[in-house]
Amino acid sequence: MTQSNENTMTALDYIQKQEELEREAREALPGKFEKCTFPLGYIRQPVYACKTCDSLSGMCYSCSMSCHADHELLELFAKRHFRCDCGLLDKFDNHPCSLTIPAKKIIKTNDENKYNHNFRGFYCRCGQLYDPEKEEGTMFQCITCEDWFHEQCIGNCLEAYKSNDIEFLFNEEKTHEPEEDEDAGRSLLEIGMEQLERIERVQVIESLMAYKDLANDLKSYFSSFKNSGKIVTKEDINDFFAVSEFNLIY
Repeated sequence: MTQSNENTMTALDYIQKQEELEREAREALPGKFEKCTFPLGYIRQPVYACKTCDSLSGMCYSCSMSCHADHELLELFAKRHFRCDCGLLDKFDNHPCSLTIPAKKIIKTNDENKYNHNFRGFYCRCGQLYDPEKEEGTMFQCITCEDWFHEQCIGNCLEAYKSNDIEFLFNEEKTHEPEEDEDAGRSLLEIGMEQLERIERVQVIESLMAYKDLANDLKSYFSSFKNSGKIVTKEDINDFFAVSEFNLIY
């Protein structure tokens, strides 16, 4: 009986899939997220709210990745004079901050932070709940209040700014950006080879020996499929590495 090959994957398919995942990751995570911006004080920075924690609070880019990665987040874009709330008392339902910042144990609140209905998922003067899947029109962020407005709800703001001599509000403000990740754009293979070159010679030899043992185990494992004529599936590969990992631990 011929077995379906829907679940099979060649080495080339796997490499291409891995490269695609790496490309998507670089687009989604353009900067480093090891450092919380709390020590920088009140700055203009990208801010995120958390629907999962259900709290009128905002966090920096790093905390959105490191502390709330598995939560449902709201991207509020740039907010001025804002300090990260993650890990503070009564913020984010007291969800802990995984980026240890000693100052957060001393400074309990961010009294100067300002919160509007954006932090609850509502936008514009019409107070509409924003749904990216259903929103069809273009929205614009006000440079004064930094709320977001539908095009039809804006009105002639530019003329109002001119008539009140406050065109200076259009001057660009500096916004904190996450530190650039120097590994962005590089594959895991390239990064791995670079790290391998930094390892001491003895460790390199041990690593190569371990790789050789793994290759021999794989060859032996695949021989049974060759002899029986069975197609190797993704589940078979996962089972092999699950057993290999168990043997390494024990």
